Amino acid sequence: DDLLEGRYALSVERVLTVDEIDRLSASERWSTAFAGGREVVVSPPGVTNAAISLVAPRRGSLVISEIFPYRPGPPIFYSFGNYLEVYNNSDSTVYLDGMVLFRTNVQLHTDIWGSCSRTAPLRTDSTGVWAKLLYAFPGAGRDFAIAPGTAKVIAMDAMNHAAASPMTAQVDLSKADFEEYGTDADIDNPFVPNLTRVRAGTQGLGRGWPLEGAISYGVALPLGSTPLDSTESLTRASDGLSTVLYRVPASHVLDVVSFAYTPEVLVRLAETGSVLNSCAPWLSGMFDRSVGYLVDFIEPRAITRRSLGRTSDGREILQRTQSSARDFEFAIPLRRSLQR
Repeated sequence: DDLLEGRYALSVERVLTVDEIDRLSASERWSTAFAGGREVVVSPPGVTNAAISLVAPRRGSLVISEIFPYRPGPPIFYSFGNYLEVYNNSDSTVYLDGMVLFRTNVQLHTDIWGSCSRTAPLRTDSTGVWAKLLYAFPGAGRDFAIAPGTAKVIAMDAMNHAAASPMTAQVDLSKADFEEYGTDADIDNPFVPNLTRVRAGTQGLGRGWPLEGAISYGVALPLGSTPLDSTESLTRASDGLSTVLYRVPASHVLDVVSFAYTPEVLVRLAETGSVLNSCAPWLSGMFDRSVGYLVDFIEPRAITRRSLGRTSDGREILQRTQSSARDFEFAIPLRRSLQR
């Protein structure tokens, strides 16, 4: 009752009791919760009904476990200290060699370039995810192993950002496991392997790309000779600018997470005239059922995957219900990796 008219993000989590977990088989007892989410438009005074499917977590294999999109300013602007973390959520060793990290773009998920109906065919495509930037891990096949229950950090720039910008609460990424590399103008850490740019240019300063605020991130199996379909259908009519996207086949996608700006940031954007309404659905439910409104750029906090607890040998199992709204929360940066 008494809700204002507007779009609401709904999310539900059903945590199992100890007695319920005991009734599960030994192989299923890491499933301690069910979760789901969706968006719904409320138009009082009528009653709005919405069904939410609750999904059991899937252990999966390689998952995106954390991102750090922090970019402070003003008065001090600093956009080089971002990172993304991947985690082996399985019980066997995974080799990162050739695996692909990809990102969509803000034009796909918001009405920044016009009506959401223009991008709906791409957003709801269940045969693949349409990405703007694609990177591949280096290696010839078995060079870069990631053991069960461990994480690897991919930095935009593998350097000590806390020292480079001491007034903006940055983190030390000098010991990151991988880094983006743009051109000779970029800062290249010789002790940290560089990602391969599959479909990714460089930003204005010749460096990698900061993490964005209203997009999806994903990890996929090596593409090999698998063709990437492309489209130029994202076009801003006012000036003819177009964005080429590439379709990552669903058969290769291991994990996708989706994040949008927090309500507080959206209010600030509206006050400056930069209205940014998200499109629904954000992506096909095949990949992510509910976007997480967790990006603010202002606070130096990470967006990290929730934990379902640990196995008897101490290995952490992370929640993966393909609902970013429930699978992620705020946390101290790098708690699973460089600060261990």
